[in-house]
Amino acid sequence: MKWLNNQKTSVKLIGAFVVMAVIAAVVGVFGINYIRQIDAADTRLYQNYTVPIMQLDQLGISFQRIRVNMRDAIQIDDKETEKTKYETIQTLSDEMDSVAAEYEALIETDEMRAMFAEYKTAKKEFDPYLEEMVALDKAGKSDKALEILLGDAYASARVIQDQIN
Repeated sequence: MKWLNNQKTSVKLIGAFVVMAVIAAVVGVFGINYIRQIDAADTRLYQNYTVPIMQLDQLGISFQRIRVNMRDAIQIDDKETEKTKYETIQTLSDEMDSVAAEYEALIETDEMRAMFAEYKTAKKEFDPYLEEMVALDKAGKSDKALEILLGDAYASARVIQDQIN
């Protein structure tokens, strides 16, 4: 410490500024490093958790629209309107398959993967009901199609909706 006491004030001040600059640089390097880690974690959170929430929402909406369009197609006697409803159902079904594939690619946990597998199974069980209802309605058997819609197809649809939720 004798050495420090023998130095001029200007040397002491310059030394203090150098020490402070080194401390600030070390803090800055650590800060930048942690900010980059936080940014990477935030990006992962958005891409793998927030985006899938929107996709699940889209799946649920599309599925309900399929059910509504099927009900309307069964209850409407106008062939042109029925045709439009069937086209809408096909478009929504294709959209659901596309969104489901995008969602599946973002799944990270085994629990989410298992729940999605249950959804896919339930969807595979519902699809034949949908095809049967369309076929019956096109064949002029709207009563039977409505019976399926309100019976077995409804039970199957509840399972799908529960899995989406």
